[in-house]
Amino acid sequence: MMEVRYFIDSDLVGFVGKHSPNSDIVPQIDENTLTILHDGVPIAVIGFKYWWPNVASVWAHISVLAEGKGIAFVRAMKRAIKFTFEENDLRKMITMIYSSDKEAMKWGPVVGWTMEGYLTKASPDGSDLAIFTITRG
Repeated sequence: MMEVRYFIDSDLVGFVGKHSPNSDIVPQIDENTLTILHDGVPIAVIGFKYWWPNVASVWAHISVLAEGKGIAFVRAMKRAIKFTFEENDLRKMITMIYSSDKEAMKWGPVVGWTMEGYLTKASPDGSDLAIFTITRG
């Protein structure tokens, strides 16, 4: 069973990210961070930072344990996004995905993100980033 709740410090104990070490996300964790759990085990940590009133940038740290969770994981991500919109009176959310990450590029639209363009050579390693957004109703 999937559950979405606010992040607690113990959520990163034993957490193995698919793309980056846990130390990369620790500075981003704050009161706006949520955890997605599967049978009580954290499989994703997501949060946001305000750009302007009603507009926020979203980040996600996905565990290797999320693999194979399919539709249940997508539904949990959609719940987390809806909750974030409603609780924070957001109008638009923005995220950036490595354009070389074919898996993330596929699941983005499934979760509800719309690709709006690319930022060339904008990532820390110099690769391209795809810009995805969700605009509230």
